[in-house]
Amino acid sequence: MKNLSEINHCKPNPEAYWCPKCKAHNQFRIHSSYDSHHGSWDHCFCCRHCETSMYIPKDAFFALKLILSLSIVCIVGGIAFPYYGLNYALWATGGFCLLLTFFVMRRPMQWSGFNSFQSAYSEQTLMEKALGHPCQPTYYEGDSFDFWAEQFLTSDEVQRLKEKYGEAKKDREIATLESSKKASKLKPFYIALFYAIGLTALIFYFHKLGMFSQLSDHW
Repeated sequence: MKNLSEINHCKPNPEAYWCPKCKAHNQFRIHSSYDSHHGSWDHCFCCRHCETSMYIPKDAFFALKLILSLSIVCIVGGIAFPYYGLNYALWATGGFCLLLTFFVMRRPMQWSGFNSFQSAYSEQTLMEKALGHPCQPTYYEGDSFDFWAEQFLTSDEVQRLKEKYGEAKKDREIATLESSKKASKLKPFYIALFYAIGLTALIFYFHKLGMFSQLSDHW
């Protein structure tokens, strides 16, 4: 393995996978599993240094905004439609999504602290910090290296990097991983939306049962 100096993994990049434990855009191992329920592949990106699950900061902020927006829509919807107990169901769902944001915001807060701290340094200082980091990026043959490097460099630059450090062999599973990354970007929002719809329907259903029981008692 050969150390790389062309990529500064300590320079904040909100569109690159980041390890919250090592505080760097480390290289990763890609663990793939098939989701038979959705008929698609799920890819987990784990730090090659500490095996911590990595994430893209920009996507973490995007998921937080969507879930927060969903909670606001539910709360406002409860105010706008105070009919047949639907408002209570929407308010409860909005509260659930609002509570969920406190769990989802952990990742954006981790990144914000790192980004603010690193942004105070000059390019030269960041390079020195990168060279002194306990986990150094290295060249190796594999799909994950191409995918990691193309977060910082163009395809041509990665190709020249491979020619410099090893074989000029281009693996094309990167396109598959890229499409999977885009598909998983909205996964937290889809999960929150699924539970939100289910919770709203459940609360509304039980509220309607209560109304029906009152009518039966009256008659």
